[in-house]
Formats: sequence, structure tokens, C-alpha cells
Amino acid sequence: MNERDESSFPKDPHQARVDIELTRKELGETARALAYKLDVPNRAKDLATERTASARSRLRSVALASAAQARGRIDRLRSSSVDTRGPVVVAMVAVLVCGGVIVWRARR
Repeated sequence: MNERDESSFPKDPHQARVDIELTRKELGETARALAYKLDVPNRAKDLATERTASARSRLRSVALASAAQARGRIDRLRSSSVDTRGPVVVAMVAVLVCGGVIVWRARR
């Protein structure tokens, strides 16, 4: 073990208590760090959780960007396309008129 200098050795009981508490705290932190390093299954689980969260975040950002791009394309297509409802309405009216004529002639 390391020997302390005479100047760093506590001179009164209060300094000794403070030194003991500081040493206990440092020792506790060191013990926790060692326990974590030796606990491989939990470290692997933590790493997997971290990587999963990172992948989800990246996936979410890519999905949002793709959705925005698709919305932009749809808007461009809608604004550039010709309105096709007019011919459909005309065709439906023609079918109804033809059907009406057929029914009228059949009854006559």
C-alpha cells in the first residue's frame, strides 16, 4: 500500500472522520464500477437496449423523412394532374339516359 506523507495524515478526530468518509465513498464507487464490469449479462442487456433505442430513433427519422417526401410527391401529382371527374360524370349521365330510353321503349 501507499504510505502517506506526514502532512496529509489527519491531525484531529474530525479530519480523520472526514478522511474515513471520503475513503468509504471512493471505495463504494470503485466497488460499484468493478461489480458493473464483472456483470457481463447486464452490460450486454444495457448495450442492447442502447443500440435498440438508437436504431429506433434512426428508423423513426428515416420514416418521417420518407413520409414527408411521399406527401410532397403526392401534392405535386395532384396539382399537375388533369381533373378526370368531368368525363366520368358525363359517362354516367349517358348510361342513365340510355337506360331510361331502353326502359321507356320496353314499356311502350
